[in-house]
Amino acid sequence: NLFFAGNLLAGISLFIVYRKHWNPAELSQISLKLWICMFLLIILSGVLAPAFYFLALMLTDVNNVVLISTVEVPMTLLFAYIFFREKALPSAIIGALVAFGGIVLVFLINQSSMENRMSTKMLDVGNPAMNHFLQTFPKSGEILTTLATLFGIIAVQMSRSLLQTVSAGIFTVLRMVLGVAIFFTIAISVFGPHHFDDLFSPFLWGWMLIYGALIIVIGELTWFKGIKKATSTDISMATALTPVAGVIFAYLVLGEIP
Repeated sequence: NLFFAGNLLAGISLFIVYRKHWNPAELSQISLKLWICMFLLIILSGVLAPAFYFLALMLTDVNNVVLISTVEVPMTLLFAYIFFREKALPSAIIGALVAFGGIVLVFLINQSSMENRMSTKMLDVGNPAMNHFLQTFPKSGEILTTLATLFGIIAVQMSRSLLQTVSAGIFTVLRMVLGVAIFFTIAISVFGPHHFDDLFSPFLWGWMLIYGALIIVIGELTWFKGIKKATSTDISMATALTPVAGVIFAYLVLGEIP
């Protein structure tokens, strides 16, 4: 519900901002190959990554999700080298290795409480295969966070190339709207129609006006403007701020102490 409502409002808001780019002349200049690339990017970054993040938040603490997503720091440098042959600065590589070491420690040292493990096993998402996965792996939240982060990294590197030829206004709006449509279809099949029972809650839409129409929109506008000119080291340094801010706000908003 959060993902659906937030991204729907964000897509509408972004369309208002970028409506001039959505004209027949500019759309016709995009080749079939680029449309396919955008569709694959939307699946990775607009559907799978956020859906896995939200599911992970159901299964583990916010701090665990934030800290494990730090795998983005070293993997950003690695994928930038694979995609663009960009060589990172030695200091960036050292920092990435330290971050990766921290991720390993989170997996090895942190143990979920019995209450959390029981709640994970009792969680019924409405799909037998997913339920089996959640019951088989006690650290399902951490695994889903890692997968979501990897999908996001690949999407970022592909976006850097794509945005050289496709307007950010077209891609960001399509990413939100099409992502919502695909997610809705998947959620109905995996979780069942009851998953959207709370979709008409005024409480939900009140917060989504802030989250979807403000936070996501500003984030998208600044992020895609940035990665068009950023190097792999720039992106790695920027994403390294996520765990710091995430831990602080997890404490301020939710009272979670790492």
